[in-house]
Amino acid sequence: MQKTKESILIRILSLPNLQGLRRWLYLLLAVGLALGGWFMLSRLSLVGANAANSSQSNGGQTHIWPTEVINSPMASGRSFINMTGRSLAYYTDKDHTRQQLHLAYGGKNLYYATTTWISPTWSAWTSEVVDPAADVGEWASIAVDYRNRPHIAYYDKANGCLKYAVKDVSWSIATLDCDNVLLPVSEEETLSLAEDGEIEIQPTIISVEETINGFPLRQEELGAQSENSLLAEPSSGSGKYTSIAIDSYGQPHISYAKFYPRSDRIYHKLKYIYYDRTIPAWKIYQVTQAGSGVASLNEGLFTSIAIDSRDRPHIAFLDDDHDKVRYVFSPRENNWTFSYPTDAGIGQYDNLGGWNSLVLRPAEPQDKPYIAFYDKTRGALTMAEGTYKTDLKNYNWSTYRIDNNGDVGLFASLAIKDGKDFGISYFDESWDDLRYAEGNGSNWAAKVVTGTNSRAGRYTSLVFDFNQKPHITYFDFSDGMLYEAYQITTTWKFRQIDLSDTLGSASVSLDSARNPNVLYYNNLLGSLEVARRSTQWTADTVIASRLSIDQRVAFRVDSSGRSHLAYYDPLNQDLVYGIKDGLAWNFETIDSLGDVGQNPALALDSSGKPYLSYYDASNGRIKLAFKDSSNQWRTEVLKVVGDARGSFSSIAVHPTSGDIYVSFYDASSQTLQLGYTPPGDSHSWSLTTVDVTPKSGQHNALALDGSRRPRIAYFEATNQVLKFAAADRSIPPFNFTVDTVDNSGQVGQYCSLGIDGNGFYHISYYDAASRDLKYAFFDGTTWSTQIVDFAGEVGLWSSLVIDPSTNIPHILYFDSTNRQWKYTIDKPWKIEGQIFLPIINR
Repeated sequence: MQKTKESILIRILSLPNLQGLRRWLYLLLAVGLALGGWFMLSRLSLVGANAANSSQSNGGQTHIWPTEVINSPMASGRSFINMTGRSLAYYTDKDHTRQQLHLAYGGKNLYYATTTWISPTWSAWTSEVVDPAADVGEWASIAVDYRNRPHIAYYDKANGCLKYAVKDVSWSIATLDCDNVLLPVSEEETLSLAEDGEIEIQPTIISVEETINGFPLRQEELGAQSENSLLAEPSSGSGKYTSIAIDSYGQPHISYAKFYPRSDRIYHKLKYIYYDRTIPAWKIYQVTQAGSGVASLNEGLFTSIAIDSRDRPHIAFLDDDHDKVRYVFSPRENNWTFSYPTDAGIGQYDNLGGWNSLVLRPAEPQDKPYIAFYDKTRGALTMAEGTYKTDLKNYNWSTYRIDNNGDVGLFASLAIKDGKDFGISYFDESWDDLRYAEGNGSNWAAKVVTGTNSRAGRYTSLVFDFNQKPHITYFDFSDGMLYEAYQITTTWKFRQIDLSDTLGSASVSLDSARNPNVLYYNNLLGSLEVARRSTQWTADTVIASRLSIDQRVAFRVDSSGRSHLAYYDPLNQDLVYGIKDGLAWNFETIDSLGDVGQNPALALDSSGKPYLSYYDASNGRIKLAFKDSSNQWRTEVLKVVGDARGSFSSIAVHPTSGDIYVSFYDASSQTLQLGYTPPGDSHSWSLTTVDVTPKSGQHNALALDGSRRPRIAYFEATNQVLKFAAADRSIPPFNFTVDTVDNSGQVGQYCSLGIDGNGFYHISYYDAASRDLKYAFFDGTTWSTQIVDFAGEVGLWSSLVIDPSTNIPHILYFDSTNRQWKYTIDKPWKIEGQIFLPIINR
């Protein structure tokens, strides 16, 4: 049927009112678009590696967090540090048909690597995880017995214990000593003299029922701890500075240090443990010399042990009280004889003996000891040679320099060559090179192994094969690689063993152009670097310096564009400050009295003068360093706080008044404290307890609001919550109002606080339970919290700053999963109570 105009009209008139229907369709479409848009925004974080992170706060605001990667280091998932001069061992059978190198090292876990001679070359290095427990393996030392079984002594940093591993068919692991008892001021009453005047010391005997591979051990449950766990080192314990040797029966002997705090500093004591096969049991000695003028309360660092031809132990170690290498041997069971191998006498503090290495050469009536060590005062590698005197029943010593070309001798490892000569591997601090010396007596030839400015040569360990060719393992900061150097004829060859990546910390600051500047520790290159973003990220090396992986760095850019930084130098245990005013960085050691400078915090006054708060580990104190009116550095003590290692202080200086505020954790009372002082060259500190809840403030962040009133975000460890404290006034006496910001799990570590121009508070922090980066915001009435990044383990060492022109927070944080520093800014999208629809034509 042909359709006419009339029939069409009839059909149209019979339909519902299309004008109203169209409006309803538009409305439904708009609602769908709005809801779909909201849903997409809330899920952006799940889309691809390059997608922006987003989340919705419980305050009704959706935030987009676009994330940028600042650095992309190679990631091995392993981390190792503090290898010893005895971390490499060599085995060959009597026919030299089998040769094998064994290497022990660790930090994050305990690792073992090995290579075997397969004529005409060595096989590739292979490695394995021996102990997967968290934070084990530092100060690893290895020795092999006559059956080619590797024995490893190493430090358990998480628990403050000496551990031991031995491999027969498989690895067996034991905890040998967790002694953390604080010692009395005077220890002479615990010692006695034998009839011949030697020191007589009675051992502690470890007797357990279970026997593993012939040794009574407390077997560990492997895998009980996560290898990624972040654990604080105990304040006292045993197991640092280990060295291991094997006697003729294949039994292990281990020297190591016990450490414990006193009111003024951390002390060490030399300890020795060996397996007595006749009992059978382990025997532990605390090896101490008594007597007026010779007793040392702080000794046992950098131990090196050797077993003589009569199976008796000889130990070289650092006496830190007298700043020199010391020597002790046991002529018979329970008796010990001490001597000083250096010319410097008691009371002469000469900085001799760090990173020493001991070997013995058979002789009558006692074997001859030789010790290579670092002379820090003269920057020289030195050798001490002992000759036994029967009338003295002790050794006489002579010393001679091996190499003083620059600052050389750190990380020395000594080995005997051909039964009469010696080889020594060591580090050249002046040129960042691995060096090797060979010779005897006063006749030595020293040479560079790795080449100028290679940044290689730390943590050396040396052995000779049966062809008397040297093999040296060492760490190269330029690529984060553990290497072996070995000699063929006169040419050095190099092989990779394993790659390390570590954590470290970072800090962010905005320059006058509102561009982010980031100071971070590049663990692979072993350097502090500053990255700046304008159109893209660019990075420059500030200084090549090995930092502690668990120490904070501080960074600020002042209004004149000058960059300021502070960090702890773990090698020299000093506080270091640097400033870049123009093209070059200039560095100063601000405090070197003891072990000082841990976890520094930095603030600037209106003229750009720096103020630093930091921890004095030797004396258990929070200190302040600042430049006075004459532009000279001054240091002062805020408070004795006990063992507060692993905690942070935070500092703020008011830009106009110059008032100084420092928040810190007092380990003695386990409380969060605030110190205040008016400006000036001399200060009178007023101290206030902020929160009396136990374990409050180990991580804390301080800022001043527009009325100069202190505001503190902090972690309360008792309940694992993030808290916020607000003072009622700008000067003492303070009254604090304390709020719990987030109690959802284990939250609040690595917190960072900013206050915007509206007086609103912003906090970035770490969720340890979910391993996420979180953010809290206070809008003047209520707190809202949200997850910023949850892809893997993210959020450690967060650092937050506020852009004063936009009030937008910028956050820097570490991505542990991908071993990357990341940066993000907040892009809020407000979702109101109304839904805005597109305009409908009516």
